[in-house]
Amino acid sequence: MPREGGVVDEQAMKGIGRQIKLPWSKAVEIAAKSMKVRMGRSVVTTASIVLAIAFLMSILTGTTLTTSLRIQPQREILRVREQLEQVEAGAIAPFAFPEGLSEDQLSREISSKRHRAEEEEADPLVIQRLFDEVSVAEAARQVLRADTDYQRARAMHDWQVSKAQLELTNVENEWQRLIRRLRMEGVTGLSVEVTRAPPERSYFRMLAEEMEPRDRWLGVVAVMVCFVGIWNAMLMSVHERIREIGTMKCLGALEAFIIKLYFLESSFIGMTGTFLGIVLGFVLSYLRASWAFGFGPIYSYFDFGGALLSAVSTLFIGSALSVFAAVFPAYRAAKYDPVVAMRVDE
Repeated sequence: MPREGGVVDEQAMKGIGRQIKLPWSKAVEIAAKSMKVRMGRSVVTTASIVLAIAFLMSILTGTTLTTSLRIQPQREILRVREQLEQVEAGAIAPFAFPEGLSEDQLSREISSKRHRAEEEEADPLVIQRLFDEVSVAEAARQVLRADTDYQRARAMHDWQVSKAQLELTNVENEWQRLIRRLRMEGVTGLSVEVTRAPPERSYFRMLAEEMEPRDRWLGVVAVMVCFVGIWNAMLMSVHERIREIGTMKCLGALEAFIIKLYFLESSFIGMTGTFLGIVLGFVLSYLRASWAFGFGPIYSYFDFGGALLSAVSTLFIGSALSVFAAVFPAYRAAKYDPVVAMRVDE
């Protein structure tokens, strides 16, 4: 301490005495209290992160869903075609004959479906499906009329073939409907004829090949918005807490502890916003795809693995942004001179 009436040597006063290394639990406690005090700004920042991450998640999930709707039906068609060939050759009999059928019931069903097929004028796909259903019903009636085991076996084989043909008709009709809807969504390079299975690709290769250039740029913009939002929030927090930082350093807080505080605060905000954004982006993307393509195809061909990888990728991006966006503000806060910081008016 200087003598009474003496001149204060600021350089000597800047020297920091005994410093205390506080545990992580204390850093978490202080960071949580700081967020609570600045709850209004934290909510606004978190909301911006939620919207940016939700937008990014919707782009990734939308690309995954569109690709799945384009690839999975083609693979299903090829599978059913192979099954039909095996049924025609008598190698397999995948369908169980329903119990409790009667000839009168089948006759009424045949008459009703023929009448509907003759009057149907809207969709030729519906007409084809009705005729295939008539074939199945007629084959089932022959099974009931069989007198010998040989006749029953022959009729059962015909019924199995008719059922396989009906299943193939259903998947091909669904594919043609999906093609129309995919083309309305701007997907190109689609063909009604399915001749070979689409190649197997990894998730990231699929994104690189299937994502539209416009979606790539929008994803980059979403990432930048999220990064700038966290950066700005941390810089404002540093500006508002200059005296607090100076007080902590005067009381013995190390620079590493100050850095911990800001990394923890940034992580809390970033992880909360990222998690909520992932949920919101997935729900909105799923609802939009269900509206555009129908709930049935989305449910049947939904790629759960791709959706999970989209969520994990988005979580990784959000977490990385939370850390990197806090580097400069945390370093700036840690390097504040305690004497100068204590002079700042709040």
